[in-house]
Amino acid sequence: MEKILGIKDPSDFKTKRIRIRKQGDSYDLMPSGEDLSFAEMMEYRKPVSTDQMFSNMENQGHVSANLGAANYLTLEFEGQDYLIGTRRMREEFGDFVFGLIGGYVHSRDLANPIIAAHEEISEELLPCLSYGGLIRFSFAGEYLEQPFAKHFRNYPFSCELREPSRYNLQHGTKKVLIEGKPIVGKPVLFFEAERNCTMLMFNYHLNFNNLDLSRLEVSLHNAEDTFNIEKGLIEAKLNPPGILLMELEQGNLTDKIFSLNKGGLEPFSFSSLDLCEAYNVKGIMAKESKVPLEKALARC
Repeated sequence: MEKILGIKDPSDFKTKRIRIRKQGDSYDLMPSGEDLSFAEMMEYRKPVSTDQMFSNMENQGHVSANLGAANYLTLEFEGQDYLIGTRRMREEFGDFVFGLIGGYVHSRDLANPIIAAHEEISEELLPCLSYGGLIRFSFAGEYLEQPFAKHFRNYPFSCELREPSRYNLQHGTKKVLIEGKPIVGKPVLFFEAERNCTMLMFNYHLNFNNLDLSRLEVSLHNAEDTFNIEKGLIEAKLNPPGILLMELEQGNLTDKIFSLNKGGLEPFSFSSLDLCEAYNVKGIMAKESKVPLEKALARC
């Protein structure tokens, strides 16, 4: 039986569209209009012309459907670096991709989107110990909130988020502002034309502070939000193992993918695999919402 870790009312989610203006070599993001529900936001997530987007940004500004905040995350296990992802079901497209830990930015967090990025890490990435413990995350000496803590035993040591990750990031721009002010965390910015959305990508390496993940029998689980049609609620369900680890070679992607279960790596078998739009960016634009792994590897 699936374990439900938390419940959300979808009507609680509110966001705004984002107007982007290019000012010199920087991009300034400005929340625009009234609050939107999730359904209202989705109405604006439709394909736009990349040429029109750039032309608008140079002039009165381009209005995108929403702002997203996600994370390029890496960890070291037994001397090898890995990129962290999820096997994400995308209901918009009816497909699975190697996805990121991330989500939409709520209206309340638009002025400081690092809050949304950190919330997604705490909600979606669960380093679980075999006896039922959970390793919490910390950043700049402070624990991140853990919304599912009541379901796990507390573990006295944390995993620290350290900037930057060990992924060889070769796209996007860090010259990005919110309402004229620098964004805490200095995320990378890119746009996706297929869904007219704006993405901020934060960049962390997970420092487990010399914890022996093998001896502790750590498993990396995922909590996945699913909509319960009968109840009209969003349920966060434990999805073991859920988290995928892609081996990195000098910071670059490879086709070696694993899950971490009870302190050991287990190969993830696949005949083909698509990566999400964050691995299909040229400059600051992702023209399509996914890219086959073999095509992404050819670019490395």
